[in-house]
Amino acid sequence: MDASRSTLSARRCATCRPSARLTCAASIVPVDGFFEWKAIKGQKARRPYAIAMKEGAPFGIAGLWENWKEPATGEWIRTFAVVTTEANEMVAEIHDRMPVILAPGDYARWLSDEPDPCDLMCPFPAGWGR
Repeated sequence: MDASRSTLSARRCATCRPSARLTCAASIVPVDGFFEWKAIKGQKARRPYAIAMKEGAPFGIAGLWENWKEPATGEWIRTFAVVTTEANEMVAEIHDRMPVILAPGDYARWLSDEPDPCDLMCPFPAGWGR
């Protein structure tokens, strides 16, 4: 899956999440790291940076998914998006956005039917990663 093509910006939270709740379901993507790509000045190429928790522990990234019917074929399609937000101080040196990293204590709330969990869609505090 190309996550760069299936992300949802938390900047659109106020208009996106409450309405999306009617058709989309929240999910948590368990990961042990993610990549961000930094542009190389004067080149088309970009350099990948692997980002993980300092201790290497797995963590959860906010996601949304839904099933929808392809009008042309009638086939049911399952789609998925990683929710992104502005970068924290650490990731901002590499890229202007990052996935929404959920604290374990917020997992149940993210998955709940709460209509507006926008306060969860903020940059994870710097200092957690390597």
